[in-house]
Amino acid sequence: MSSELSTNPPAVMPASGDEKLKNSVILAFAAPRVAFGIMGTLFGVYLMKFATDVLLIAPAIMGTIIAVSRLWDGVTDPLIGFFSDRTRSKVGRRRVWMFWAAIPMSVALVGIWSPPMALNATMLVVWMTCCLLLYETASTAFLCPMVPSG
Repeated sequence: MSSELSTNPPAVMPASGDEKLKNSVILAFAAPRVAFGIMGTLFGVYLMKFATDVLLIAPAIMGTIIAVSRLWDGVTDPLIGFFSDRTRSKVGRRRVWMFWAAIPMSVALVGIWSPPMALNATMLVVWMTCCLLLYETASTAFLCPMVPSG
């Protein structure tokens, strides 16, 4: 742990072990987890059914797309953690990651749940793959900095 971190604790952390975090701070950090829980449930329960029954993507292909996106998540977690640990900004090294991750995450979610109707089967598979990879990357960019290291 660097001397900067040990001498200047984050603003949301109590000054000593006896103090508690304010409820507003706890709520501010917990609220995004509720949204991610809902999205995780939606992905876990409905994505495969939506992709196979509505988009008519073969189950094996959709399963492969989901597996590739989860493997990609395993690659991006340590990378984004590494870079967020070394980010310097006026608003804090982690907040900038969380803020900017919202844009690609929302674009990916819209893309996953409402792909263009004009896509042929091959392009739809490419579309879903790109959207899921973008979503996994953006959600990592939001969640990984939320859990500071060190």
